[in-house]
Amino acid sequence: MQKEIKAKEELEKYGVNKSFEKNILRKYGSSVPLVARRFTVEDLDGSKKIWSSIEDITIKKEAEQEKANFAKIKSLLEYPEEQNAQLKNFAYIVSHNLRSQSGSISSLIAFLDEENKELAHNELFQYLDKAAGNLVETI
Repeated sequence: MQKEIKAKEELEKYGVNKSFEKNILRKYGSSVPLVARRFTVEDLDGSKKIWSSIEDITIKKEAEQEKANFAKIKSLLEYPEEQNAQLKNFAYIVSHNLRSQSGSISSLIAFLDEENKELAHNELFQYLDKAAGNLVETI
């Protein structure tokens, strides 16, 4: 660790750090992601030298790609959840509105039945009363 700090101090004092990434084609057409680094340093006698290194960063690039793929999949999974929540909200609103209207129809039928007792014997009125009851049960 101490050597790294000293090397960094020397580099800042004497040299320039340059690096870049590049994909290099292999013999059979596949590519390898590499990072090349160049350090220009000056020796104690004043002569300048270039130190360089090349590093294969395939694993790093694969990890970055995997992370990006995971984020994409996560966002694709969140979209149906949002749609499902919207659908549940819509279903709640519709069922609330239908329940309100069906309750009103049932109340009106009950009022008519109380006011006109002879309607209870009317076949169409019985069908209407049964249909209203079925609607309330369904909702």
